[in-house]
This record gives sequence, C-alpha cells and structure tokens, in this order.
Amino acid sequence: MNKVGGQAITNGVLMIYNNKKVVATRNENGKIIVKKSTVGSFINNKNIYKIPFIRGIFIISENIISGMKTFNKSLDRIEDDEDFIDKIFKRVFKENSDKAFIYLSIFISSILCFLVFILIPTIIYDIFSDYTKSIFILNIIEGIFRIIILYLYMFLISKNKDIQEIYKYHGAEHKTINCYENNMELTIDNIKSLPKNHKRCGTNFLAIIMIVSVFIFCLFPWKSTFYRLLVRLISIPIVFCISYEVFEFVGKYDNKLTKFISIPGMTFQNITTKEPDDTHIEVAIEALKEVIK
Repeated sequence: MNKVGGQAITNGVLMIYNNKKVVATRNENGKIIVKKSTVGSFINNKNIYKIPFIRGIFIISENIISGMKTFNKSLDRIEDDEDFIDKIFKRVFKENSDKAFIYLSIFISSILCFLVFILIPTIIYDIFSDYTKSIFILNIIEGIFRIIILYLYMFLISKNKDIQEIYKYHGAEHKTINCYENNMELTIDNIKSLPKNHKRCGTNFLAIIMIVSVFIFCLFPWKSTFYRLLVRLISIPIVFCISYEVFEFVGKYDNKLTKFISIPGMTFQNITTKEPDDTHIEVAIEALKEVIK
C-alpha cells in the first residue's frame, strides 16, 4: 500500500496519493468543496527520489513550495477583499504575483529561521565556551536552546484561534490517515478512536532536523562566532538531506528504534494537532476517499 500524504490548510485538508492531489474545504455555508488535481513532480520525472541523501533537499524544497501554494489558495478563498500587499504584488508581478509572493515568503522565512534558530543560539551560548571546551557539550547546549525556541514558538502560536482551527484539521488529517493505514472503515467513530499523532508528520521531521544538526555541528571545531555561523549555514543542506533519510527510515519501519527516534516529534505534535470534532473529520474523510479512488 502506497503512502498517503497530507496537510492541514485553512478550513480544510489536503491529501496526496501517488500523482493525485485532493483539497477538501468547508465553505461558509457548511458545504464541503472538493477539488482534484494531478501532481507534477520534477523529482519523480528525473528519478531524483531514487538517489539517497541527494533526494532530501529536492523533496523538501518541492514539498514546501507545493504546500505554500495550496495554503495560499485556501487563504484566498476566505479573504475576498485584496489587501494593500496583494495590490502591490499584482501591480508589479501581474500574472506571476502569487508565485512571487510564495518565493518571497520562503526567502523571508529562511532569514527568520537563520536568525532565530542559528544566530541567536550560537551567540547566546558563546558564554558556555568559557566553562567547557567540549565541542559535543557545547553543541548539546546550543541544540537544547534551539529546541526550546521551537517549542515556545509552537506553543505561543497555538493560542491563536485561527491556528487552533487549523490544528484541529491537522489532527483530523492524521486520524483519518491512521484509520486508512490500519485497514479500518473510514467512519467518524473509527477515526475518533485513533491517535491524532503520526510519525510521518512534518513536525516529526522538524524535530529530527534539530537532533541531526547537533551531531553534524559536532564535526567542526568551536572557533569564532562568525566561523560557526558560516559552518552552520553551509551545513544546512547536509543536515536536511541526512534528516530526510532518518525521517524516511522512521516512516518505513515500526519498531523500538523508530519509536524512540520519534519521541521528540510526537511530543511536539501534542501542540501542533488538536482533537477534531465531527465537522473536521468529515472534511478529512472526503479528501481521503477522493484521493484513493
């Protein structure tokens, strides 16, 4: 049985299976709207997905772009009025405004991630180099601080009502896929009985990145702040590629080792997923049923 992928979006759920993509959303009248499309993949066309380690950075990039496109469209469906930024993008980039907005969002997000998850932990924990010269201990300390930042970020945004609604769809997506993968009938009662966490979730991947980065950064000496920042920046593709292979391993096998590796990610999912009600589950069921037809 091939793997089903999914993503929570505004007022709905995205499901991907083989080369098919289905987006199911609930409109303001309570009706479930289903849209189907075919997934075009440069990675699959060029067989890049067959190359271990190299494939990671390409698959991650393609998934981020595809996910942001779908999420952006889901926002457009609930926001009828154009805001000031929308008007500027359409005036400057015309028919390419949506694409330009997505790539600019990715660029800004990358800068913020570098500042928050690399620059700040590195600078703050410089002080610990006065107390120990162990590269491993210093990287563990930096890694712990990085995980704390990620946890606090997830916790704080989870207090937003709109984000809570998306997290309920996230939980519905996981529960529905769990139901399908356990060969159970896709009913609301069956889905409710299953866990809202899933080891192939992107949140799990984020946690794996945090852990792998500690070990990769340990390979380099603890020198000046500038040197460490440069090394970490250059090492990001390496960290992503190795993390993806670990993520694939965790998703493929179910044993004590994979369960142990998944503990941090499953813990984070207690924040990024919420227990859905029937309305969220109904949307997820529609998306899954349509994508596996």
